[in-house]
Amino acid sequence: MKSSFITYLVILVPLSVTAQAPLPRLCYKHLSGMAGKNTQLTMNLVKVNDSLYGDYSVKITGAGDTHPPLMAEKSTVFCGKMTSRVNFRIMDWPGDKGVSFKGQFKDEQHISGTIENIDGKGKPVTFQLGENYPEGTIPFQVYFSEDEIKLTNNKTPRAMLKVALLLPAAAKAQAGSDSLRRLILSFFKVNHRGNESPENILTDIRQDYKTEYVTGNQSLYLEMPGASFEWELLKFAHIIYNSNHKVSFGIITYSFTGGAHGLTIEAFTTADLKTGKTIRLPDLCKAGYEDELARLLTQKLHTMIDLSQSKKLSEAGYFTDEIKPTENFYLNENGIGFAYNHYEIAPYSFGITDIFLTSQELKGILKQP
Repeated sequence: MKSSFITYLVILVPLSVTAQAPLPRLCYKHLSGMAGKNTQLTMNLVKVNDSLYGDYSVKITGAGDTHPPLMAEKSTVFCGKMTSRVNFRIMDWPGDKGVSFKGQFKDEQHISGTIENIDGKGKPVTFQLGENYPEGTIPFQVYFSEDEIKLTNNKTPRAMLKVALLLPAAAKAQAGSDSLRRLILSFFKVNHRGNESPENILTDIRQDYKTEYVTGNQSLYLEMPGASFEWELLKFAHIIYNSNHKVSFGIITYSFTGGAHGLTIEAFTTADLKTGKTIRLPDLCKAGYEDELARLLTQKLHTMIDLSQSKKLSEAGYFTDEIKPTENFYLNENGIGFAYNHYEIAPYSFGITDIFLTSQELKGILKQP
């Protein structure tokens, strides 16, 4: 069976929608404000038709109204839908825990509403966010493509394709925005044909996927008409962090080509908007950071899975007893998150492992800003 990730994205972007919201059909919004009195909330929201997805992070500025539990230091993926012309509901993905946001667009730049625990426990907290792009941030433009590819003249089998691409908007361009554009596009090129326009990139992806699906399965289908040849490819760009002249973005790709389950891959990159260069760990950490960072990552994973520090990770089913640093990381207001995809450090059933280290935890090895 396919993973729950496919359910998330099929709900996220239905094939046929009626645009009801007083917003552009495709748009990105960098929103910030408060949840309750003591929690700063930052949200990078993407709208595709009547569906919403993105990432948010919080920074606790004081004690008190921390119900529901917006204490997560790492960035959290959310998804949801417009439920009317102005109302929406989004929730933490995959939706079985965390929080949900219910609210409305007051206008194109402001949203407000309440945050509740998905399990119904605790008291709701109000939130108010506004779209803004202070110095060191950059707006993005959204491009979207979807296709349904039939293997024969019948309704099924078929391949489903959905791709959401985010690129720096022309307005308020910064020195490194062109480099950031090229960097993001490099994650989407399947068979580059020389034209880097987003429309042509999306067309190339559709054509290459169609060719792979049809040529790889048509003759097999004639030999085994009872077998399943349903395919799925979902590729969505996320903006994780957009502040202080830095952008962390992620490309989440889900691919299903038959079998027991599909495969999700998260690829993160951080760019410096001043220089246009990719930021790597040696740019952030002091020389000789590797061993200490590995110790911190290993220690944090022990804590995350409630495993005694005296026990080895391999005793809990991991492939290794030491978690070495990866360049697959993102930044946010609170620190650095390190992502390890399926099979990198653990079996598929463990899922993608996201180990987040706060700036305080990294204090001894981070360079001074």
